[in-house]
Amino acid sequence: MLPMHFLMIRHGKDQSKILMSRLNENPDDAEAQQELASRHKDDWPLIDTELKWAGQAGLFYEALLDLYYKSVRRYASPAARAFQTACSFLMDKTSGRNPWDPWIIDPNLHERSWGEQDMSWRQFQETYPKAFQKCLRDPFCFRPPFVGAESILDVRNLRAIPFMHQLERDCKLDDIAVAVTHVDWMLACQSYIEDIDPFQFKQMYPDPSFYPGHLDAIWYTRQDVRHPQTILNRFVFVKMIKFPRTDLDTALDINRPWRKIQPRVYFQEDLRKLVHG
Repeated sequence: MLPMHFLMIRHGKDQSKILMSRLNENPDDAEAQQELASRHKDDWPLIDTELKWAGQAGLFYEALLDLYYKSVRRYASPAARAFQTACSFLMDKTSGRNPWDPWIIDPNLHERSWGEQDMSWRQFQETYPKAFQKCLRDPFCFRPPFVGAESILDVRNLRAIPFMHQLERDCKLDDIAVAVTHVDWMLACQSYIEDIDPFQFKQMYPDPSFYPGHLDAIWYTRQDVRHPQTILNRFVFVKMIKFPRTDLDTALDINRPWRKIQPRVYFQEDLRKLVHG
């Protein structure tokens, strides 16, 4: 069965992001291009300052989920930036038990592939303007025009759904599952769990709040948060967790509400509106 709680955590920021930022500012930065090409994108480690924040994230999520006495199943993507995040989580030593060991490296948590090309978002927009417009029209089904590239829908069908089926096989009633993974994988899994259709996804796509930042999380529960004794067969509530890097962030996160998962249904008039834009 599905775990009682499922927490998807986005990995910390890796060193390639610094190079990508340089290329976004100056696409002709030859030094950044050469350095970026020198290493496979899955092999980049976290930037030094992010190692400290990853440690604090371990303490934060341990306390948030009250992991001290819970059965926890832990999974991480095979990309270095993900499993380095996982191994950097610190524990509350007063509990006498490490809630962050052991881990399973699961290839189904791997990030969306953009194929053979590795470029900044600005470079993609400028070099492939027609493909960029297709991405804006249908970001859910859009597949970049490169060999081996995937759409969000591909990631959902090929890896997110099999991973969720694995959780159903692995977990017991009261388990908590934690997965350290990537932003597009999280969006793909979110679309499956919440039955988000391509039209909804297109509406959400431009909204920055739709995307978890580095070390942020999406938390799902089968527990009815209004009636905690009620446990349902599927995830019924969700909330975005913004990892607090300041005291103000902590205050905001405490007050962040749960949202009930309600798949969208369309009446005929709704469908007519979609046809006519």
